[in-house]
Amino acid sequence: MKVKSARRSRGSKKNKAKSKVNKKAAEAAAAAALKAAAIEDPSSFAVRLPTPSFSHIRNKERRADALQSFRAERAKETRKRKKLASELVEEGVLPKREPVTQESTAVPNATALRDTHKARRRGLEGLQTSALAPSSAVPEHVHGTDGEVAADMATDKLADALTVAEDGTSRSPKIWVTTQKHAPPQLIEAVTKEIVPLFPCAKYVPRRGADIGAICEEATSLGYSDVLMVTSTNKRIDSLYLMHLPAGPSAFFNLTSLMPAAKIQGKGKVKRRVAPELILNNFSSRLGHSLGRMFAALWPRQPDYKSRRVITLHNQRDFIFFRQHRYVFDAVDEARLQEIGPRFTLKLRALQTGLWDSKNGQYEWRAKSDVVDASARTKWFN
Repeated sequence: MKVKSARRSRGSKKNKAKSKVNKKAAEAAAAAALKAAAIEDPSSFAVRLPTPSFSHIRNKERRADALQSFRAERAKETRKRKKLASELVEEGVLPKREPVTQESTAVPNATALRDTHKARRRGLEGLQTSALAPSSAVPEHVHGTDGEVAADMATDKLADALTVAEDGTSRSPKIWVTTQKHAPPQLIEAVTKEIVPLFPCAKYVPRRGADIGAICEEATSLGYSDVLMVTSTNKRIDSLYLMHLPAGPSAFFNLTSLMPAAKIQGKGKVKRRVAPELILNNFSSRLGHSLGRMFAALWPRQPDYKSRRVITLHNQRDFIFFRQHRYVFDAVDEARLQEIGPRFTLKLRALQTGLWDSKNGQYEWRAKSDVVDASARTKWFN
């Protein structure tokens, strides 16, 4: 009996080994067939395996077990197909699949500057690396790239504010910050703590029921260069108006996702009076240029930049993300960024050529849902 049991165990081991070999051979044959099918028709490789019907199984538990086992087998087959697909991509049989994103499916902007690699790479020309570098009103690499944009930048109402003379002097911006009429205390506190410290030469002035026109006129007479008005709904900041003096342009933004500096973990501190380095990303269309120049006019331009403060305005999918950091030098050749705060997001709703007038103002651009080409894939700033 012992001999028979030993023979049976040896026989079962041989059968298991043969079954493993046969299983591996079957898997190799299936992979080869799948590879041949992919070479013959690459589009068929991406077809998802269909789910059969298990309604003929009347017992509920058995039907659930059958479905579960099928899903496990399908997941196993999917892993094999993905592994084989990566091998076929490396061999050049299948094309590399690019992820479908809003950037890849965006409608091309006809006004975007794409004449030079430098323009594509740097976004807003002349303003992305630093808005404080000594330069003329028109960046050097814009000349000869896009005549219309160069002419706009040389003759627009922001040219004087962005021009740096040969001796390195430029007009220092002076910001008048105010709020809506009858502003709640929460709004005034948020503006004075979060918005005013962002600008070296900004001052909060109470509204006191004055109209926008009267505020702009008084601010111009006192030598202010810009008016920044912040409004709120239900005691939360939700809108921002930016008006360049004395004659515009003006912009209206929705302000969302405001995170005060006090809530940022590990935040750093910086002197408010120090002029920051300004980084503007992805403002590459004509509208983006206009918007970027409005932002650049809010901070002074200093050729001899020595501060560690950095302000970034990053445009992505027509949302403008605001961040403020400072450089931290851990070693002579090592540096990192430490966030200062606050954080918030801007969404442009309207741009006017003159001072803001909701009734009679002339709109250069306005967000409308009924515009023919204003689809979700249309990006206006880049």
